[in-house]
Amino acid sequence: MKKFVMLIAVLALMLTACAVEPVAEPAETPEVPDEAPAEPAVEEPAVEEPAVEEPDAEEELPEEVEEAEEEAEIVNGQLFQVKEGDTVSYGGKTIEIVDLTNYGSLMEVNVDGVRFKLLGTRSPEIVNDLEIEIVENTFNENNMVKISVDRFEAAKDEYMISKSQYVTVSDTLVQLDEVKEDKTVIAAYVTIGERQNRIKLGETLAQSGLEVTLQRAFWKFREYAVLKVVPQ
Repeated sequence: MKKFVMLIAVLALMLTACAVEPVAEPAETPEVPDEAPAEPAVEEPAVEEPAVEEPDAEEELPEEVEEAEEEAEIVNGQLFQVKEGDTVSYGGKTIEIVDLTNYGSLMEVNVDGVRFKLLGTRSPEIVNDLEIEIVENTFNENNMVKISVDRFEAAKDEYMISKSQYVTVSDTLVQLDEVKEDKTVIAAYVTIGERQNRIKLGETLAQSGLEVTLQRAFWKFREYAVLKVVPQ
């Protein structure tokens, strides 16, 4: 019996001695996918932005020039915007707008005591050595009209003569008998010496040693004319 127990013990020792510890297998290395070769970096050329010069704070900027409002063209004289009852002055004379009727187309003025009427635009009249004209009618908008006023001065050899008045040049009488408009023709009847003549506006008549030209004619309210009389 003891021999059998010893035999089993010996066998157990032999089995223990012969036992081989398992060897751990090396861990599998994960496969790394092939990477594409990196492309070399290309440096982009730097772009320089143009420098913007800021205006100097002390530098004065040019001032803006305001455009003048355009007004009706008038070579000489002065323009006035007037309504009934207004008074304006020009050349030392006082002009009173006495009446403004017929939608602004008929105006009565008083120039230092001399009263006169004007009818329509672009129809000037000479009143007490002033030439007055309605140049723009805005009566429907503001009950006003625009007038031009200028000093009237006869040129050399010119005479402003009213109906039935006369001048004497080189001992010859020149008398204005009538001024009127025949259809579209403006004419004056002028007696030169002892003979009456019909002279159209802008026309020159030679008679009795004189040359007489009808420079301007007025007939709407009062008949008068500007005649140029030159000895031949």
